[in-house]
Amino acid sequence: MFDIHIPEKDDLLKLYAQIEPGQLSMLYAVCLGLKPLMDTFLRYEHFLALKEKAKTKGILFGHNGIMMSHPQERFLRRKERRRNLGTTKMIAIPFDEERKDALVHAFISRSPDKIEEARKLTWYNLFVGEHQLVQPAIDNFRYGATLGFPDCCVRFYAGHNGRFLDDNHTWEWNTPFEVYRNTRGEFSFLCNHIPMDHCYFLIHHYPCSYNCPETIKLAGDILEGIRSIDREYGDKIERYLKLPYLLFNEKKAFVFEGEIKGNRITYSDCHFLGDKRDLATYMDITKGDCVEVHEDYIVVFRGSNEITRYPLEGDFEGKIYKFG
Repeated sequence: MFDIHIPEKDDLLKLYAQIEPGQLSMLYAVCLGLKPLMDTFLRYEHFLALKEKAKTKGILFGHNGIMMSHPQERFLRRKERRRNLGTTKMIAIPFDEERKDALVHAFISRSPDKIEEARKLTWYNLFVGEHQLVQPAIDNFRYGATLGFPDCCVRFYAGHNGRFLDDNHTWEWNTPFEVYRNTRGEFSFLCNHIPMDHCYFLIHHYPCSYNCPETIKLAGDILEGIRSIDREYGDKIERYLKLPYLLFNEKKAFVFEGEIKGNRITYSDCHFLGDKRDLATYMDITKGDCVEVHEDYIVVFRGSNEITRYPLEGDFEGKIYKFG
């Protein structure tokens, strides 16, 4: 499941898939003119190779600096820092073409104006010694528009309970569980963001609901566009987006080859969407053929035999997501 897809008809898309396949569908959308801008992290030599390949296609590559990974505990020493941190935690360093071990924060677009907007709006909370500068929430929302997110989705998070603009802690509420809470009716596979950054997805934002009309329109156009030049890839995206999902948090989820019946998922295969270091915690799910979700725990079965149980914390951890 979730094997890497390598396009054969386009040299830029093929090279990107060989280098960093996670956001392949978003690069398709940019090339098709269906997404104004995407951003990602690339090794510097890969950034240069893709930039050169894109020249003849009218696709522009820009950046706003380079970063290096850093031990996470250095960022988490103080409680107030933990509250203000997003999911990206790195050290910014001056741009240096010789730093092959660093990552370029890259912007990809057809428009130089969009790349310039991105440079202005995409900055992270900064720590200088013991001092912290917090990114204004308004920059996040403006950047959402620059990325082509539907206005209703941006406004949903911008005005959610009045909390975002009051305290700037957008990431405390910017989670898939807010989408779950706000959805009435069936979940559309076109609003399925869960496999984001795992090659087979159509949107790189949290929709305001799992049946958001604007998101359905955007994702449907991207799917149709991808199918027009790579039907195999488009068909695989749709199939994967319609499978059962079990979500622990925005960075940890399972997708199953199987079916949902009530609070149970029976399956013949599964795939973990998340950091491989976290898979060890949930390894027994890969050994089972059924998961049963209860209010505060999950049971994993193999046949009629119980393999293990996992405790759940919070109202939305361990939710089953069924997309149609």
